[in-house]
Amino acid sequence: MIKKLKFEEEGLIVDWISFKIESLDSLSQERLVDYLFQIGFNSYFRSRRLKSSSKKILRSDRINSFEVVFLEDIPYWEGTILEFSGINAREFYKYLKEHTVDWKLFRNPSLSRFDLYYSLETPLTEEKIKFFFQICQKNSQLNIGYQKNKRGQILKIGRRTSDRFSRIYTRSNQLRFEHEMKGRFLEEYSDMFLRESWEDFEDILSQHFLQYFRKHLPIESVYLEWLVIKLRSIRPEHVPNLIFKMDYISSVDKIEDQRKVVQFLKFLVYAKDLDYVTQSLGSTPYRCVTFRFRHFLNFYDPALTSISSYKIQKWKEFFKKLQTDFLLEMFRDRKFQKLISIPKVEFLKERYWIVKVWIVDELFYYNYPFAFPDMFHPTISKTKFAVQFELIRVFSANGLEKRFETQKFIQNYSSTLSNQTIREIKEIFVQLVQVLEQNNLIQPIFKILRNGILESVDALTPNNISEGFVLYEQLNLLDLEY
Repeated sequence: MIKKLKFEEEGLIVDWISFKIESLDSLSQERLVDYLFQIGFNSYFRSRRLKSSSKKILRSDRINSFEVVFLEDIPYWEGTILEFSGINAREFYKYLKEHTVDWKLFRNPSLSRFDLYYSLETPLTEEKIKFFFQICQKNSQLNIGYQKNKRGQILKIGRRTSDRFSRIYTRSNQLRFEHEMKGRFLEEYSDMFLRESWEDFEDILSQHFLQYFRKHLPIESVYLEWLVIKLRSIRPEHVPNLIFKMDYISSVDKIEDQRKVVQFLKFLVYAKDLDYVTQSLGSTPYRCVTFRFRHFLNFYDPALTSISSYKIQKWKEFFKKLQTDFLLEMFRDRKFQKLISIPKVEFLKERYWIVKVWIVDELFYYNYPFAFPDMFHPTISKTKFAVQFELIRVFSANGLEKRFETQKFIQNYSSTLSNQTIREIKEIFVQLVQVLEQNNLIQPIFKILRNGILESVDALTPNNISEGFVLYEQLNLLDLEY
């Protein structure tokens, strides 16, 4: 099940909310002003006809920290626009999500503009940002304008009068990506907003935000790694033949630790289809699954015919270790680390061994960024296991470019290798790349390292990957209609 995106979890900040109100007479306006005042907003009036028009107070007091503007005298339209900007929009949206709102006081409003932005905190230099903006200009089919002012550099994507318009600009050590949505595009989601269907509203607008920048920006840029990471969370729910899901993996050197990562992730694949009961420990809901130990071992190794006491003991040790934090350092993603919570495991001996495991429920709704064919068959050799783990470890990096350092991997191998084994390692790498290609996980672009310099090739072979090679991830996404 794909978990829906949320503004807060994706780091998306609400920066503007405005409503169109067809008919707002004086008495209705007075009641609305009083209502907004009671929830912390001072109200002002401004004429849209005169751009230099100053705000006039409708109702204001120092006790209120936020404000809303009533815009009238709008060219070509008779009506009122209710405008919340910046921190006022964030506070109003927060209030909407936490309280029941009497929308009748707003006199049949429609959502007319909604802005989101994402801030990337990164060391900025004027030349690097200018170069990034120049690449963006070459990449996009939209009208893109660059300018520099006292506040910094800014890139405008599209036309301000269109239904969707974006700006990218610098703020101190932040690169801010801002997206403005209005007009017919936003009308489709106005009813969702007014029905207070926040989960659906945030999910669909988050997807539109991310896919807009994906479509119009060169996502291979280092300044857009955040975008690549977030785009992975909206992959299609049904991905054929890809059942082995993984998060971002840290450098795990010991084969024994690598096997534990694989065992843990395979156990999650097994556990997600089991019947369960939900129980709470404190404020955290846990999924309690109960299963015959033999059934799990048959899932893990379908060729298994007998179970030795040694094998039972090793698996019991593994399940008991799940109650510790030994897995946390093996994954990079902090959110995923927080979800790896298995507070209790019980082994019960009846006619056969029964296992009960408590797993944090949210782990089953977590959007894994990567899904691979299940290549880790229990009987594979140590060498093949090591190469396969290296492949998915490197592949589960943040950016789209995946750099495999074959020579370094061979040099750092846990034991001395014969020439025949070195050749075998290279052959396994090439075979695994073909598996990725068959499952549409990589782009048809191949590069090799030759004397430290990247060189494009038509195909990878055991002979040309001796130093290293580079692959490019294929983002398999469901495109939204624009």
